[in-house]
Amino acid sequence: MFYESQVYKNYISRLNKKIAEWKSHNIKLAIYGAGEHTDMILKNASWSGFAADCIIDRSVLRQKDGFCGFKVIPPAEIKKTKIDAILISSFTYQEEIYSELLNMNLNDIDIIRLYTDEDILKSIKERYACKESEVRSQKSEARIKNPKSQIPNPKLEILLIHPPFALGNQRHKKILPMNMLYLSAYVMDKFPDVNVEIMDGQIKNLCLDEMYQRIMEKRWDIIGIGYWTAQSPIAFKLSEFIRNNTNALLIHGGVHPTVCPEDAVKYCDYAVMYEGEETFCEIVKLAKEDKQEQIREIKGIAYKNKGVKGSRSQGVNDSSEKPLNPRIFESSNPAFVITHPRSYIKDLDTIPFPRWELAGDLKQYNSPMHVTGGLRLPIIGSRGCPYSCTFCSSPLMWDRKVRWRKPVKIVDEMEEAIKRFNINQFHFWDDNLMMKRSHIIELCNEIMRRGLKVNWCGLTRASHVTKHKDTLPLMKEAGCVGMEIGIESFTEDSTELVRKGEGTGEMTEASMELERAGIAPLYTHMFFNPGETITGYYQKQMFLNEVNSKNTAFLADSRLGQASTPHRKTDFEREAKDLGEVFIDDLSNYIHQRINFIPHSLLNDVPVKVNGNRGSPIKFLEVALQALFDWTEDMIDTYIQTSNLLWDRIDGKKSVKELSGEIKGLLKLSDYHSKMFVSLSIVGLAREGAIISSATDLHRQKNKKIKEKSGNYS
Repeated sequence: MFYESQVYKNYISRLNKKIAEWKSHNIKLAIYGAGEHTDMILKNASWSGFAADCIIDRSVLRQKDGFCGFKVIPPAEIKKTKIDAILISSFTYQEEIYSELLNMNLNDIDIIRLYTDEDILKSIKERYACKESEVRSQKSEARIKNPKSQIPNPKLEILLIHPPFALGNQRHKKILPMNMLYLSAYVMDKFPDVNVEIMDGQIKNLCLDEMYQRIMEKRWDIIGIGYWTAQSPIAFKLSEFIRNNTNALLIHGGVHPTVCPEDAVKYCDYAVMYEGEETFCEIVKLAKEDKQEQIREIKGIAYKNKGVKGSRSQGVNDSSEKPLNPRIFESSNPAFVITHPRSYIKDLDTIPFPRWELAGDLKQYNSPMHVTGGLRLPIIGSRGCPYSCTFCSSPLMWDRKVRWRKPVKIVDEMEEAIKRFNINQFHFWDDNLMMKRSHIIELCNEIMRRGLKVNWCGLTRASHVTKHKDTLPLMKEAGCVGMEIGIESFTEDSTELVRKGEGTGEMTEASMELERAGIAPLYTHMFFNPGETITGYYQKQMFLNEVNSKNTAFLADSRLGQASTPHRKTDFEREAKDLGEVFIDDLSNYIHQRINFIPHSLLNDVPVKVNGNRGSPIKFLEVALQALFDWTEDMIDTYIQTSNLLWDRIDGKKSVKELSGEIKGLLKLSDYHSKMFVSLSIVGLAREGAIISSATDLHRQKNKKIKEKSGNYS
C-alpha cells in the first residue's frame, strides 16, 4: 500500500521539517489537493501548533462542503487569498499541479513539492513494474477424471468462467461480468431447476491450478467460458483441462469466439456466436433432455467439422435471418461449421435483470464512480452501435444495429439495485447513450417521476451532445453527473483514418455544452492512432488541460489514454500494416495496455526543439505506466536512458524512426523496444511543449516572415 511505503514516509519526514520552518516564520499555508493524500498527511504529519489556512481544489463539491474541517477554494482564487506558500499534496499529479501553478505567475508564493525524482522512480517500480509471468502459473499434478454420475441429478449444473488476463491481470479494471450475469438470469428464468455458478478468475486473480481445483469440486454438466482475445490463451488452457478431466459439455462465447470461431472450435464442443441468451438456452434445453446430438442444428453456433468435407455453413442463409458477416468468414475454413445465423433478440426487455448475487460481494468490483467517487453498478440500456470506427469490434458483434430497452424497465432495474444493495450510482455501458433523443428524455422523466436520488454517467459521441444539447438540463436534474466522450485523437488526419465521423470541433463544442449544463465532461482517448503527429499530441494535451482546468471531475484516462490496438477482424487490423508497424506476437497482446502499433505518421515525423529545456523523463514515465501493464524494472531503466540519449540527438533533421535506429545501436535494443521507447519519449516531450513537428515549425517560420514583411509582427 502506498501509504505504508518508504516513499510516503520520506515525504512525511520532509513535511515535518517544513512545518517546523513554517511555525518559526509564521507562514500562511495552503494545501493543494482535497483527496486521500491530504487526509493522510493531516493525520500523519506533526501539525501541532500549526495549521494550514485553506485547501485548494477544483472540485465544486469540496468547495461547497469543505474538506477535513478546512475551507476549500478554487485555483482561480489563489491570488485573492493572502498565503505565503502552497504545499502540493499529491503523488500522482504533483508535477501537473506544479506546472499549473507556475503558469499562474504566483510570483510571491512559494510552491512546494516534496516528492523527488528518486521517490517517483522508486514508487513507479514498486507500483507498475510487471512482476507477473505472461503465462499464468500452473502446477504439474496428476488429475482424476470426474465422470458423469449414473445417479439422476435433479438439477443441471452449469459453471460459467470469466478467465483472467495472461498479461497484467491484477491491473485491469475490476468490472462485473455483466454478460454472464444477464445470461445466467435468462437461463435461470427459463429453467428454474438449473443451477448456475460463476467463477471470475479475473477479479480473484486466480492462476490455472486454482481454477482447475474449483472445476473439480463438482460434477458440472455444462461449462461455459466467455472471453476476449486477450483472455483466449487462458481460456484455451482451461478448455484442454476440462476436456481431459471432465465429461462436461464445453461451450465458448463472447467477442473472440464470435469474430474468430476458427480458434474457438479447436478447444470446445460448441462456440456461441454473437448474442448468447437464446442460443445458450437452446443448448441447455437439449442437454436437459439428453438430446445433445441435436445441438448441431441450433442457429448461431460454430463447431469443429469432424471429417465432413463440405460448406463452412449449413444450408442457405435466407433473407429473414441476420446476414453473414463477410469479415468473419474471410478467414473461415472447411475444418469447422457455422450454422445459420440467429436473429438478434427483438425485445431486450425479455431478458431478466442480471443475477448480481452470482458475482459475490459487489464491493470487490469497486470501480469508482466518475465525478462523485464511491461504488457504482453497470447498467445496459441498449445493445449495438450504428457507427463504423475501424478500431472497434462493435460492428462485428452487432452489425451496426441498435436495440433499446424501455426506460421504465431500465429504471425498474435501478430501483431493484438500490433496494437490494443500497447502491444509487450507475454507469451506463451503452455505446451511445444520447443517440436517441426520445429515449434519454423518457429515461430522465421516469427517474424523476419516481423521485429516485441517483447519480449516473454514460458514454456518448460529441455530436450527440451538441445535437441534443437541449436535453442536458433535464439529464442534470435526473442525476446525470458526467458524460464520457471518446475523443480518440486530436489530429484531423487520425480521426479520418479511424473513421470516427467527428473531429476536434465537435469535441470542443460538446465539452462547452456539458460544462454549461453542470455535467462533467469525461474523456476516453488513445495514443499511437494512425495519422497522429508530434504536434497533434501537443494540441490534444492543450485541449485536455483546458477542459481539466474547468472540470470538477476526474478526467477519465486523460493522462495518456489507451494504446491503439488492431483487434482481430476489425478494419484496423486489415489496414494496420499499411498505416504503421504492428508488434503483436501472441493473442494475450491484444490489450490496450501494451503498445502493439506505432503509426508511420509518427515514425516519419521530424521533431524540432521549441526551446533548450525539457521536463524530467521520470515525470512522463509515471503517466505512461498508469496506462501500460507489461513493463519490467529493466524496461523502466532503459526508457530513462533512451529518453536522455534522445534529447541530445534531436536536431530538427532526423525522423523519429531514424532516431530510433541510432538508439537501437547505442543501447543494443530490439527493433520493438527502440521504437517503443523513442516514440513514447517523443509523445512525452510533445505533451509538455518541448518539441513540435518540423512541418509545423516551417509553417510557423513562414507565418513569422509574412508578418514581418507586412509590419504586423511584434
